[in-house]
Amino acid sequence: MLFSSHLSDVRNRGAWDETFIDALCEPPETFTFGGMFAHVITFNTYRRLTALDALRKLGVNVDGFGCPTEYEASVAPWRLETAGARK
Repeated sequence: MLFSSHLSDVRNRGAWDETFIDALCEPPETFTFGGMFAHVITFNTYRRLTALDALRKLGVNVDGFGCPTEYEASVAPWRLETAGARK
């Protein structure tokens, strides 16, 4: 199941406080779905902004907020080709 599917399922069921066991942890740990989603979103944002700050301090001209979709759109010519083909 995809991340977004899990998120939608938890939201639809109001299951934010339900727990699951992450058997990949050593030792296995128990988490809530709400806590896990908050962790993923928070750490993704924090790491992205930290990386952008480091690049700027090194003199790299970085536009935007480091959104992966902004970056992909700026460097992926296939997006333009695909968009043109749909018209």
